[in-house]
Amino acid sequence: MPHISIYYLDSTSASASVISVLRTMTGRAISDLTKAISEGRPLFDGELFARPREDTLQTVLSLLEQLERLGVCPIIKESGYEISKAILRNIAEASEESMARLRKLDDLGHA
Repeated sequence: MPHISIYYLDSTSASASVISVLRTMTGRAISDLTKAISEGRPLFDGELFARPREDTLQTVLSLLEQLERLGVCPIIKESGYEISKAILRNIAEASEESMARLRKLDDLGHA
């Protein structure tokens, strides 16, 4: 399963609005987030398709979108390898297409 980590390495520009978004989306304490940023540790770290899959995937995509609106370009790693937001979206779309096929087969009584 893909393991996703999100890093924000520019500790000099971690504004209050960035910390606020991170706190809201991750549920982590402000002190923990600022320490993670200053130490280069992940702000989000987890299995992308862990149950509940939809929540994890939506949280990651929403976090990235909100950070992008603030002008922040976090580093995204999948199983230790840096990937782009486009690749993450492709992973999400492929997963959704696969789930849709499985639901259709289930509805037809084939799964």
